[in-house]
Amino acid sequence: MTEKIRDLAILNRTMCTWRGVIKARRQEALLKKGVLQSAVFNSTNFSSIVTDAKGIIQIFNVGAERMLGYTSADVMNKIILADISDTQEVIARAKALSAELGIPITPGFEALVVKASHGIEDIYELTHIRKDGSHFPAIVSVTALRNDQDTIIGYLFIGTDNTPYKRTEQTLRESEKYILFIKNLIEATRTLINSSQIMAVMALRLGEHLRVSRCAYADVEQNGEQFTILHDYTDGCASTVGSYQLSLLGARAVAMLSNGQPLIIRDVEAELLPGDGVEMLNTIGIKAMIICPLVKDGSLRAMMIVHQTTPRAWKPSEITLVQDIVERCWTTIERRNAAEKVAREQVRMRRLMDSNVQGVLFWNMKGLIFEANDAFLRIVNYTREDLGAGRLAWTEMTPSEYAHLDRYGLEEIAATGVCTPFEKEYIRKDGSRVPVLLGAAIFEDRPDEGICFVLDMTARKEAEAAVRNSEQRLRKVIDGLGSNSFLGLMTPNGILI
Repeated sequence: MTEKIRDLAILNRTMCTWRGVIKARRQEALLKKGVLQSAVFNSTNFSSIVTDAKGIIQIFNVGAERMLGYTSADVMNKIILADISDTQEVIARAKALSAELGIPITPGFEALVVKASHGIEDIYELTHIRKDGSHFPAIVSVTALRNDQDTIIGYLFIGTDNTPYKRTEQTLRESEKYILFIKNLIEATRTLINSSQIMAVMALRLGEHLRVSRCAYADVEQNGEQFTILHDYTDGCASTVGSYQLSLLGARAVAMLSNGQPLIIRDVEAELLPGDGVEMLNTIGIKAMIICPLVKDGSLRAMMIVHQTTPRAWKPSEITLVQDIVERCWTTIERRNAAEKVAREQVRMRRLMDSNVQGVLFWNMKGLIFEANDAFLRIVNYTREDLGAGRLAWTEMTPSEYAHLDRYGLEEIAATGVCTPFEKEYIRKDGSRVPVLLGAAIFEDRPDEGICFVLDMTARKEAEAAVRNSEQRLRKVIDGLGSNSFLGLMTPNGILI
């Protein structure tokens, strides 16, 4: 009997120990669960909102307070979640779910939880309304909360602020629109040469893209006091083609534009004072505008002007686009003008070379003559085949006694871009020499290459020699006459002088 009692005592102690272990583990599990729940409901990174089955808010964590601007006391047992959601989105969601599920869904809280109430995972985008009335997009996950009898007793809404993603998405969309606009603009101006046409197309495309009342590219005179608009795009307002004094914009605007700062006016009446150009803008019916300047070498050279006949809150992307277009318009015009100038110069040069009035050659600092007209080839007795084969080198064709003149010429070219014409000789292909007068210059865009004009001085040298010979013969005749001799000259009319 004693042993049995002892065994029961041992068993009782063992059971108590296990009960203690189990109780401790349960307490530990509950503690961990409490810690996790606390972490979830104290998180500021996402909102946790628990409602009852009817949608009245029961729990409102600190994340929800931060996102929505309400305190838990403002909403608990007072507000239905649908009341702080965008009404039009809730109505649209009810309509879409009615079609999807084949059952009528009432706009309101039911539209937010109908899928979750049927055990369907539901994550969707919803616009919430903050306490201050502002809106923000959220991604919401909804879970139905059930009791032991599987009856729905409420819903858990976990939400995250989707604003950063929306901003990124909007930026991408604007970037895509910008790239497409620039691509179409480049294509529209690709074949245009005339600067006036380029201005007109740029203004038209930008005006249509921004949907503004007026858009124009303005050239600023070199004195910086006047600007001219040759073409403008208009929609419902009069054209402003013409020349204007920059001072009409007001002293503040002139200072900003001259320093390269864009002038952004969202509401003329609210932002401008008398003397700031408000009189001129009222005259042409403008209530908002963007003027983006182009400053080159410290001087205001051009402006892209955008007008609106109603106040307008300009987007940063719109301002950036106008700034970009004024630069593109200027660059395109300058590039086309330069190309047109080069083309004209090439035509003139080709005509000069083809005229063969004088020798023309193109040379480089390495001593090679890589192009020449027929007149020069005749002067030095080389053929076009010799030229194509690279056999003409001005350094080798120049006699050594004239090398110093070439050096002087190159030094002058390096300093001024041109050299004073000077006389020298070239060695012809057959070894004979030809006297020439030449002048040279280098190209601005290719300082290691240049052009040279050459005159054959043979006839002149022969004439000078003939004159010298005649003078010598005459001197000999005069010297051979006696002191009593008379020498006179008679004019073609027979008059003795």
